[in-house]
Amino acid sequence: MLNISTHQLTLTALRSMLLLLPVLMLSACATLNEKECANGDWRSIGFEDGSRGAAAGRIGQHREACAEYAVKPDLDAYTRGRNQGLEGYCRPHNGYNAGRKGKIYQGVCPDTLESDFLIAYRTGRDIYTTEADIRKLSRTIKKQQQELEELNQLLISLEAELVSNGVGSKRRIELLAEIRGLSKEQGTMENNIKNLELDKAKLEGQVDTLLANSPY
Repeated sequence: MLNISTHQLTLTALRSMLLLLPVLMLSACATLNEKECANGDWRSIGFEDGSRGAAAGRIGQHREACAEYAVKPDLDAYTRGRNQGLEGYCRPHNGYNAGRKGKIYQGVCPDTLESDFLIAYRTGRDIYTTEADIRKLSRTIKKQQQELEELNQLLISLEAELVSNGVGSKRRIELLAEIRGLSKEQGTMENNIKNLELDKAKLEGQVDTLLANSPY
């Protein structure tokens, strides 16, 4: 006879909920409401999607949303509108802005516009990734500075104990050895922080250069 604990049942239920979560999220985020589906201005809907750089698969999400209201998208009108929207979206300044925000390019631009768009996008993306590296270094530096401060406080405490009255010779030897070891660790941490700050300064210089040379 199977003996399934309450804990196991709870875990099973949680796993089931996690598996269903993406489906529930998709169903809760319909792309169009009933009025938009009923109006059926698919050229305008396509134009708006194209202006935002939406992938071609976006029409499938609209189809799913409008199926609830028994409305089918006009694919030809949508495609015409989307292509017109993409002509406005696939400009270098939009590519640059998309890259700066860390957005993923979905290969939506026509061949005639894609080359210039991608050059600008990669410029913006380089700045975005470099700034992300700077933020990561800043977090690391802050964490190590906090650890160094804790180490400094510990050294102060041990040094105070070393010179205090009533400390036996054996304990003094232990304290001296511990202080020497911690002092060495202190120097290593200080050097690491200095190197990290130099790396951060280099990256900040790279960002400044990229921004100065960017035509966007």
